Order: sequence, then C-alpha cells, then structure tokens
Amino acid sequence: MNKFSKKVLGNYLNALAVIAPGTMAKHSFKIFCHPIKSRFKEHHSAFLNTAQKINFQFNKLNIQGYKWGHGPKKILFLHGWQSHSFRWKNYIKTLPLDQYTLFAFDAPGHGASDGNLMHLEMYSNLTKVFMQKYGPFEAVVTHSMGGLCILYTLFQDKNLQVDKIVLMGSPGSGQDFLNFYQKALNLSDKAIELTRKYIKFQLGKDITYYTANRFVQGISTNGLIIHDLHDQDAPYYYAESLHQNWINSILIPTNGLGHNLKSPKIVDLVCNYLQDKEYIALKDEVIYN
Repeated sequence: MNKFSKKVLGNYLNALAVIAPGTMAKHSFKIFCHPIKSRFKEHHSAFLNTAQKINFQFNKLNIQGYKWGHGPKKILFLHGWQSHSFRWKNYIKTLPLDQYTLFAFDAPGHGASDGNLMHLEMYSNLTKVFMQKYGPFEAVVTHSMGGLCILYTLFQDKNLQVDKIVLMGSPGSGQDFLNFYQKALNLSDKAIELTRKYIKFQLGKDITYYTANRFVQGISTNGLIIHDLHDQDAPYYYAESLHQNWINSILIPTNGLGHNLKSPKIVDLVCNYLQDKEYIALKDEVIYN
C-alpha cells in the first residue's frame, strides 16, 4: 500500500470513528488482521514443489502444508507476517533429510493457503492442530510473528512439548502491532481505542495480554534467540528482556541483518544448533552482515 492509499484509508477510518464508531471498529479490525499476499514467483513454486504437499482443513479454510525428508527427528518451521514457507528454503536444503523430517505450512491468508484474515489466536490454534496431527516435534524454528505464535501455543497447551525453539526477530508484544498500525495509517486516538476494544471483543483478550515475557514464564524448553541490534520492526530490547526471563535460552545479536535476518551465517548457526554441533562459542559475539 502506497503513502497516498494509507492517507486516504486513515482519513476514512478517522472520520468513521466519529460518525459511525461501530462500523469503523469492524472495518478497522478487518484491515488490521488482513495480510497482503505476496505473489508466488517461479523459483518459489519450483522449490515448494519439491515437498510432499499436505492439504488439510482448518476453520473451513484449505491450509497448504509441506513435508521434506524421512528422518526420525521432526522439525516445524513457522513463518512471519506476510511471508510463506519458501522462507525456509536454505534451512531445508542444509539439514540432512535422512535424519530429519521437516514440516512447514502457510498461515491463513498467506502463501497458498485460503483466507484473508489472520491474527495470533488463529495462527496459534492452527499451530496446535498441526503439532497434534504431525508431531511430536523435536524443534520449532520461527521468524517474526511465528516466534510469538509458538510461545503462545506452548503457553496455552502444556501437553505440547518440544526440545528446542529458535526465535528469529520475534516481536515482544501485541501492542506493538497496534502501535505500528496507528502510525502507518495516522489513526486518531479515538479510532485506535475503538479498534482495541473490538480486538478484545473478537479475541477475548486485550492486545496487551499478548506478550512474549508472559508466555515464556516457566518454560523449560531450550531456546536460541537471534535478533538484530537495529531491527526496525521488533526492537532489540525485547530479545534482551525475553532472554532474561527464559532460563534455558541463548541470545545471539546480529548487526546489519535487519528484521529478515537473511544470511548464510544465520542458516549455518541455526542448523548447527538443531544438530547439536558447535555454536556455543558465538553466544558472546555479534554476527555482522
């Protein structure tokens, strides 16, 4: 969405908040939870077609899943907002497929899955269903919103157990999504408060409830947190705070990789961690681009 479109949409919602607050709240919620699908490119499809395709129903939506390998150890990959399973190509090509079975799926409204709305409750419920159906998983590897999703999923269901979690560029609070939304559309305080109340009405919880530090309390799973010092989408201090509250975690900062953290160094680091190879020496170092 370009700047002009954002301005027009923001002005429309701000005006609607005054003259029709109920209608505004419904429209704003749909916009807030609406991911913009990126088109599949030829190289995306070429790689994803190397997988065994998994199709299943969730909330009357067709969800596209993928499976690679036939090894005894299972790993699940969870992508972030407005991404899809192609993100994990380099990780999947690095891990030995005779030792691991690797799974991924496109979240609702993302990639090849149906839908046009997605929020944390939906993503978490889908992740729970997937883990129950195809697990147990030895590890879960995540980026961005996928990180908050797995922490919330394990917080909600203590019967789901994994040995390792990898969080890359994970946000720390649902409130940040709302702050970003307000800033992007220049929404008035009245408009954003109506949106907050409608989110609570739809999800059953205030958006401030969704915090990584809350979800990680008491977690015994081993964790690897990778976060860029200058992440513009999810500030680095969240990673520091999460590390302090997560007893069995290792925090590795990067510099110059941004929120996406796309680097062969990160792929090697994560894959070595998953395979119990040497990675500990990096815990006090900064990985530079």
